[in-house]
Amino acid sequence: MMGIAVVCLACAALFFWRSTAASRGGGIETIARGEKVLMKCTNPSCQTLYEMDKRDCLEELEARIRRQPLSQATPALVCQKCGRETAYRAIKCSQCGYVFFYGAKRNDYADRCPQCSHSQQEQDRKKQGAASAGNQG
Repeated sequence: MMGIAVVCLACAALFFWRSTAASRGGGIETIARGEKVLMKCTNPSCQTLYEMDKRDCLEELEARIRRQPLSQATPALVCQKCGRETAYRAIKCSQCGYVFFYGAKRNDYADRCPQCSHSQQEQDRKKQGAASAGNQG
C-alpha cells in the first residue's frame, strides 16, 4: 500500500516539475549533465541507495511514461544493483540525514522530511518572499 502511495506521489512530483519547467520555457534539455539525484531501490532484498544523473533520470522517466501514457503511477526505474524496475527518486534530509522518497508526503513540499519535518524548498520560498517584500518597500 505504501509503495502505491509513493509511486503516485512521485508521479505527481514529476508532472509538477514538468509543468513548471514548461512554463519557464525550459525542459529536460536545460538540465546540465553532472547534477545528481538520489535513487533508492524498493526491492526488500536490495534496498540500494545510489546517485544518478538527474537528466538521465528524467529522460528515462519520460520515456517510460510515453510507453504507458494511461498509467496513473510514476514508473520505477531499473535499479543499478539488482536490475529490477524498483528504483525511485529519494532525498536525504539536509537537517537530520534521514533518507526518504521524494514527494512521499501528500499536499506538502516534496522534500518535507517525515522524520524532522524540515523542507529546504519551504525555507527557500520563505527567503524569496522576504527578499521580494524588502524590495517593494
